[in-house]
Amino acid sequence: MSATNGNADISSMFGLTEKQAKILFSIERLLVLNDIIYSKDNKMLKQKWLSEWSASVIDCLTKDPQNPVKFMTRGEILSAIALENSTDINNTWYYLIMFEATLFIPYYVLNKNKYNDKEYDKLKYKEQTDTIKDMVRASAIMDEVFIDRFKKTYSVTISKLKGTKIPLYIVSTLAIAAIVAATAGTLSGPIAVALYASQFPGLSGAALTSACLAIAGGGAIAAGGAGMAGGVLTIVGGGALIGLAIGGAGVGAAAKFIATSPYFALTQAAKLEVVLKEIILNAQKDIMCAQKVLENYKNQIAYLHSELAKIKLEHGEDKKIIKHMKESLDLMEKSYKNIIDLLKKYEVDAEFKDRENGDDDEKKPTNSN
Repeated sequence: MSATNGNADISSMFGLTEKQAKILFSIERLLVLNDIIYSKDNKMLKQKWLSEWSASVIDCLTKDPQNPVKFMTRGEILSAIALENSTDINNTWYYLIMFEATLFIPYYVLNKNKYNDKEYDKLKYKEQTDTIKDMVRASAIMDEVFIDRFKKTYSVTISKLKGTKIPLYIVSTLAIAAIVAATAGTLSGPIAVALYASQFPGLSGAALTSACLAIAGGGAIAAGGAGMAGGVLTIVGGGALIGLAIGGAGVGAAAKFIATSPYFALTQAAKLEVVLKEIILNAQKDIMCAQKVLENYKNQIAYLHSELAKIKLEHGEDKKIIKHMKESLDLMEKSYKNIIDLLKKYEVDAEFKDRENGDDDEKKPTNSN
């Protein structure tokens, strides 16, 4: 397994290229198709949701309207993964894709202005863990044990941050509801632009909202070309919290959205912890990268505190905004402390192992003539 480069641009560590994003969304579509095939009820309604979601994702990924992006079959997905793995010296992207696919929960609202969105509330999704593990085995890039670890660590982290056990589908629903309110309400203009940059130049109104939700609902944030290095299209794994989703003027609006949406902040903070623990440290064993991420996270929290001060001056009477921003910052600070403890423990364990290996070397007999 290739280790991550400690000097790598942090944005690329949490970002997927256009091809990698297509792999992720193709996997998610495959998971929903499997759920529909084996469902006993509501197949037509589930298919309707999938059609709407698919159209919205295509709107996001397509650059040339005359040549729309097409989803891949299982075989094409595996071929695309093999090609990426042969040309990319780092396989963090693969772990991120499988992490997002593992946590993906479909049938959320795509546009609250549509009368039929409430129909989707009754739809149930059977987790496709076996399908994901099967793809992991076929790809032979990571151990399938990470799929179970992703789910367990994320669930434990959510409960630890929130202080109570919450079903993951409820957390996901509440986080998406926050995005719906931001993108479809009075803030749709600045928030949609801030979160999704120039990704949807031909869309507006309900179509823009649907496209935004199709991406954000899966936990990924489309960032377009705004301030991103290396053509990174999609930010995953909690990268939004460390200021990676947007560059330039969009940072302020995106940061305020994150900070005023506690459940979105909760899911992103939990994902960030899981990525650092399971992928960057346990899988990649890259302490330097984890330290850089932690420093970036610390700076982002400080920035949000300054934004909170501005909001108090500008919206002093709006107690709801201030309350939500404080809740989000509390979650982020708790997450930051958890990551510090995690990193310290990992460094101690690594030092202990180095010493143990050194002692073993000393004990080995030497040949003397």
